[in-house]
Amino acid sequence: MFTDVGQKFLQFIGAMIDFLPVFAILMFLLLLFFVKPIQRYYYLHKYSEQFREKFQYEKKKWLGQL
Repeated sequence: MFTDVGQKFLQFIGAMIDFLPVFAILMFLLLLFFVKPIQRYYYLHKYSEQFREKFQYEKKKWLGQL
């Protein structure tokens, strides 16, 4: 009538192993999706004034104060 708790645990572990490749692929895709915007934000924030001067943007236009 009742199944052994150890058997349920093994079934649970087996189910997790079955979905591990799917989980790994999803994590990899999320990493690919978010790395580029994070890097862009970091470098733009760190070097924004040098970027503005290099490409000769006016300070008012760069800050959005037209």
